[in-house]
Order: sequence, then C-alpha cells, then structure tokens
Amino acid sequence: MMQFVQITVLILCSVFILSACKPTPQNEHVAQSKSEQVLSSQAADLLQRYERTWNDYLKHHDHLQLQQDLNALLLDIPQISEDYSVLHLKSQILMQLGRFQDALEVNRNLFQLKPSAITYSQQCLVQEILKATPNDIQQCYREVVKLNQDALAQLHQDSNEYQDALWLHQLFQYQAGEHQVLGDLQRYVQRQPEALRGNLQLELDMRTQLEVRAELLESIRQNGQF
Repeated sequence: MMQFVQITVLILCSVFILSACKPTPQNEHVAQSKSEQVLSSQAADLLQRYERTWNDYLKHHDHLQLQQDLNALLLDIPQISEDYSVLHLKSQILMQLGRFQDALEVNRNLFQLKPSAITYSQQCLVQEILKATPNDIQQCYREVVKLNQDALAQLHQDSNEYQDALWLHQLFQYQAGEHQVLGDLQRYVQRQPEALRGNLQLELDMRTQLEVRAELLESIRQNGQF
C-alpha cells in the first residue's frame, strides 16, 4: 500500500510545488508561464495551510487527522471562484478525500478557465477511477496528447527540459493507446541518475502495466488519493 501512496502523491501533487509533495523534475513540468503562476493572497494562504497539513501528516502519519484537516481546509475554500490556484487546490483536496465526481466537476471548470494538457489529464484519471470504458479513457488521453503538442513544440529539442517533457508526453501517448512508445519510455528511465530511477520506474509501471494500474486505481477508490 505504501508504494502506491508514494507514487500517487508524485503524480497528483499540486502544480504549485510544495515541500510535502517532493516531486521529481519530470512531474514539475507544467506548460504555464511564470506570470500564470503568480498567486493571489487568498490562494497563497490556502496553499500554505495545505503544505503545513501535508508536512504534519508526513511527520506523524495520522490519516484521520489528515482527513479532518483537509475537510476543514475545504470548508474555507469559496464555493464559487475564478481563481485558478484556488480551484486547482479544491480539485486536489476533493481527490484526496475520495470525492471523485465533485473533483471532476471542479476540474472541468478549471479547464474552461485555463485549458491545459495537465488539467485535462486529471479528468482522464478521474474517469479511470469512476470506471469509464477503455475506449472512453483512451479517447480522453488522445485529447491530452493533442493539447500537449503545442507546449512541447515551444521547448528546445536539445534541452533537458524538452526530454523531461517528452517523457511525460509519451506517457500520455501510451495511455492513449500508442504503445509503440514503450521502448522510448524505458530508455529514458535508464538514462536518469540512479536516485531518480526508482520513482520513475514505479510511475512507468503504473501507467503501462495493467495489474499495477488496476491495483492503484482500486486503492484510490477505497482510500482517496493516499
């Protein structure tokens, strides 16, 4: 169970990089300009509380207290908001509390506010959790691939940033049914420093091995995003 806890946090942690999430550089890549990441005072306050909540959990591993703290934080988030940062956090907390249908609705609002591949991919994940058909899930990830093409094209192909972004893009391609990219994905993992390889291999297995994916999704259904 702990293995799935760790990898779920890696993949689903907030796009605002928090010390509680400790993502790899590959998970940090989001196609947003720096200006889009400027936080309102309300969002900054909520995110600081969210970070403290997760830091407390990582110290004490008190699952019940974490749920209580997240529910309390959720109550302080406005029911109606056009603040992308606030909505993203709300979606994140709903996922962690196992309120997947509510998270899907918030995520759709997020996408309307600011379309991006990362936002749309969250919709695909929720569809998987809610047991959509394989064809519907693949079609969802095909839309993610299309959305991500422009962001990928803006990066210099010789840069490390491009290689990291390409790996994430190819993960989406695999989930869209383009299984021919598996060799490229495996070679990318092998090129990385040993310290990163373990988490990257776990993420790759979670996306490409049906039994691993199914076990993870069932764990999320039963426990929320933990």
